[in-house]
Amino acid sequence: SAIGRINKRNRFLIRPFCLNDFNEEIEAIWSIYNESWANNWGFIPMSKEEFIYSANEMKNFIRPEYCFIAEISGKPVGFSLTLPDINPVLKKMNGRIFPLGWASFYLNKNKIKLFRVVALGVMSTYRRLGIDAALYYETYKKFVEKKIKWCDMSWVLEDNKGMLDSIYRLGGTIYKRHRIYEHNILS
Repeated sequence: SAIGRINKRNRFLIRPFCLNDFNEEIEAIWSIYNESWANNWGFIPMSKEEFIYSANEMKNFIRPEYCFIAEISGKPVGFSLTLPDINPVLKKMNGRIFPLGWASFYLNKNKIKLFRVVALGVMSTYRRLGIDAALYYETYKKFVEKKIKWCDMSWVLEDNKGMLDSIYRLGGTIYKRHRIYEHNILS
């Protein structure tokens, strides 16, 4: 495949997230996240403590087969974090956790067929090597294998041509836009 040739030419490896090494994986992702998102509009770097706290909050929802880390010579240089969209399950619970809400949640959480790429990043030094496309492709392959119906690619800036090109090549389309407007209210 084209992705396989790109991997071989640029010598990177895409591997699944390892839940058994959760703390080490999160630490690697933290440094990639802060570096790769640094030039995104409105981005504020997260402290290690904030990142670890957020990761621990998501830990129960992480499915390692949909989360990937890209490595070059054993060094993590990119990642993708795709999580199930639990909103349909929460809707079935009708806001009721007790007495049977949690049971309903745990019975239905593995039946979810809607996902969201929450974050994807590649360190700036390693961009334009096809790593982002390979991360998307690995996720896409898993979706086809597991018959996943839908994936939201999250917030991608409209001037992020590299990411948009990768998404379009996989058949993705824009289905909603978020706009932020600025107006000085003091004048």
